[in-house]
Amino acid sequence: MSEDVRQSRRSLIGFAVALILGALLAIVMTQGGTLVETGQDAPGFELSGVDDERVSLESLRGKVVLLDFWATTCPPCLRQMADLQTVHERMSPRDVAVLGINTDGSSAARIRDFTRSRGARYPMLLDPGQVSERYRVTQLPTLYVIDRQGTVRWSHVGHVGHEELEAVIRGLL
Repeated sequence: MSEDVRQSRRSLIGFAVALILGALLAIVMTQGGTLVETGQDAPGFELSGVDDERVSLESLRGKVVLLDFWATTCPPCLRQMADLQTVHERMSPRDVAVLGINTDGSSAARIRDFTRSRGARYPMLLDPGQVSERYRVTQLPTLYVIDRQGTVRWSHVGHVGHEELEAVIRGLL
């Protein structure tokens, strides 16, 4: 076999491998890459909180619920906490529940100490991975607003100021 034929085969094999890898990457990026759509029922869940309480989405039916998926190693998540605390203080008397859902697998004691040292007093829940998967969370922070009937009405990836969050929630009260 001539050197030209060998080189052509190597090039063809390299091209085929690149094509297959590109197709696999496209599949991985499209699966779970989009958030739960507005207008869909919010996926149900029941999670443990940092104070050993259990919280289910079903138990919050009748309230507007703001979910914040976050991690201790995510700088935008940490900035988001102050805005969420403001929303919690201003809107919880109006049947609004703000829930932090930690996704990094830390212990309840660590998350409790971590969040309290940052002034976050809204409920913090621990997700072993299933809830963030159901909500198609691939980047942090990811936020959802769920209406009183359990329908997703708004979602966002990245930091959002409390003014915008309050405006979205007021539209559902």
